[in-house]
Amino acid sequence: MTPRERLLATLRREPVDRIPTAVICIENLPEIAAYLRIPEDAVMERLGIDSREVYATYAGEKRPEVLQGLYTEWGTPNTGDYGTARFNPLADVTSLAAIERYPWPDPARYDYAAAAANARRLRDYACRGPYWQPVFCRACDLFGMETALMHMLDDAALFEAVLERAARFTYDYCVRLLDACGDDLPILCLADDFATQRGLMVSPALWRRFLKPHLARLFALGKSRGKYVWFHSCGDITAVLPDLIDMGMDVWETVQLHTLPIDARTLKREYGRHLTFFGGISTQRLPFATPEQVRAEVNHCIDALGEGAAATSAVPTTTSSPTSRPPTPSPSSTPSAPTVAPAGPPPPEPPFTHERNASGNRPSDSRFRRTAPCGPRPLGPPYCDGALPGRARGHRARVSL
Repeated sequence: MTPRERLLATLRREPVDRIPTAVICIENLPEIAAYLRIPEDAVMERLGIDSREVYATYAGEKRPEVLQGLYTEWGTPNTGDYGTARFNPLADVTSLAAIERYPWPDPARYDYAAAAANARRLRDYACRGPYWQPVFCRACDLFGMETALMHMLDDAALFEAVLERAARFTYDYCVRLLDACGDDLPILCLADDFATQRGLMVSPALWRRFLKPHLARLFALGKSRGKYVWFHSCGDITAVLPDLIDMGMDVWETVQLHTLPIDARTLKREYGRHLTFFGGISTQRLPFATPEQVRAEVNHCIDALGEGAAATSAVPTTTSSPTSRPPTPSPSSTPSAPTVAPAGPPPPEPPFTHERNASGNRPSDSRFRRTAPCGPRPLGPPYCDGALPGRARGHRARVSL
């Protein structure tokens, strides 16, 4: 099977020759290339990655700070985080008129022709895109996360105005990308992060009021074009997972099992008939695990989430059938052929992914924390669902996440 055939067959719940694999990014790609003694541009192929990301880059007029890579075309720092010690261009905006005057990027000024050419070149792979064109996270980037969350409660019109502009951009961008790429882009991949490792940042009611309509429109666009909808959202989003399924989500990336209130088998039992799972392995623990622990956890994830021929995934890869594993590269040979899982009952669930500390929270590295058996969370979700009390003029109330 070609990489494209393998991954798309997985999404259709059809048999495949081996588990399809995908990655979000490979941060240590140069080190992997050096270890395998291959060029960096050969790493994805050598690792057997079946999917590639396709997106259009900004081709409009760029200010000097954008050309230097310091800022994005949105006027936000190009830092890749939401830290407090940074500039947020709409942090002090208080009027809808100021929102309208802001220099919003034009979705027409992106290089869709180059994206289409890239998709054609990669047509043997299951291409997905555009990936990171979020709605909620865009608002947080522009306002600052704390300010955005406060506006959601005490200045909804201002928050909704920015959310609407971000959602309109993403929708128009996706229309142009889908038009340009056609069948070479079989997966509409979208992304937005609105949860922590303890639950949603906002209540399910606020999520349904502010975010769901925009995401539903984007999902519907993908469905109207005959595309699979692949959605990235980190953390524990189980409170709204049924909503996302009803909206048309086909693939959930990333499944961070160590953050969820349910284990892998429960997740599969409740949602496996609707979803393909991308993720499952705690990358926060991988640096501290032995090779044997990693193998055990990957095998457990495949057995639990892939049971019954439903597609699953093992970070940083996507998985499908529970009976075959992805190839393991070595520095002196080509990737090995897929192996077959042994028959018999699945192994017991290992502690690698599902440890909790004594307070009920899952630690990033339990070597430094006391652990207790996995059980119900003693703490409620970390969201607020009401007006912020006593917000004096010029004073920023602090919302604990």
